[in-house]
Amino acid sequence: MLAMCALIRGNNVDGRKTGKVTIVDVARHAGVSHTTVSWVIHNDPRITQETKERVNQSIWELNYHPNLSARRLVRGRSDTVAMMAAFFSGPFEMEILKGVEEGMSFSCGDEGKAMSLFTTGGSDARARTMMESILYGDAADGLMLLSIMPPDDLVEAFRERGRPLVVIESKVIGACSITSDNEFGARLATEHLLQKGYRRIAIVNGQSSSLEPHRSAEERLAGYIETLGEWGIPYDPSHLYELVYYDYQDGLALGHKVAKGGYDAVFCAAGDAVAMGLMSAFREAGLRIPEDIALVGYDDWYPARLLSPSMTTVAQPLREMGKRALLECLNGIACGADSMKDGLFDPKLVIRQSS
Repeated sequence: MLAMCALIRGNNVDGRKTGKVTIVDVARHAGVSHTTVSWVIHNDPRITQETKERVNQSIWELNYHPNLSARRLVRGRSDTVAMMAAFFSGPFEMEILKGVEEGMSFSCGDEGKAMSLFTTGGSDARARTMMESILYGDAADGLMLLSIMPPDDLVEAFRERGRPLVVIESKVIGACSITSDNEFGARLATEHLLQKGYRRIAIVNGQSSSLEPHRSAEERLAGYIETLGEWGIPYDPSHLYELVYYDYQDGLALGHKVAKGGYDAVFCAAGDAVAMGLMSAFREAGLRIPEDIALVGYDDWYPARLLSPSMTTVAQPLREMGKRALLECLNGIACGADSMKDGLFDPKLVIRQSS
């Protein structure tokens, strides 16, 4: 039994050794110097292919793992990028995150980059504490914020410490901003409904006065109001419906109220998940879409095209925005925060059956 326990402790299930293995052990096993092993690990071009294969075989057989903490301490970097949002469960957040993930695979390769996710739960105080922990605790080399407005003093602190700060979906002076033209997107949706002959148009939007204010909600409301004015229709504040969370259930609950408003169309600037909840509520109220009430969503989340009727919506290149955010963050880490460039993406209207 003791011999078996020793065998289990000393070897992995595939026969490789377990336990503490050093770079010296690998060098001795491969018959090279520890400097050569280090060069192989860092893919130094001076090493021949034959030597690389021999060293990598020893690394695998000995089950050697480089001490990343020590390497990061020497280099003064964590090799980690962080991303923070109120939550990551919504379709908007998930599509952005998919773009970041694709960017990680494409840009980082086998360099050992890691990504940490932080959720604030919608609390300004929690968001600030997390940002301070990331910055002063050296938890990441750069930070991406999704629909979160950082305090001015922390924006300056990131700049002073040379840490890249990328803000997605908001324009922030002193940080790199990756945004979609929300006002233009709202104009596309509102003008489409007006051109179709609808005049009593409600808007369902995020709360611009929430704990973590969404600049996109303010911009979309502005685009809606301006477009109505250009068509000679005064803005009626009672036609604005706001919600905090951008999900189906909130759209369903709010939809029962909107259905009683006597509207001939609704622009759901709060996203397609909310619009789907509105659609369900309208059907429960006996309203036909688009015969009784037209509906335009936002984001072009993939289920929008699968509905019956399929949903007209404003498409945002969310994955491209996620990729660009990561690219600028990595560029800021490698070349300094001043090397980052803002990105502005244009949405487009996708016309389907709901309008």
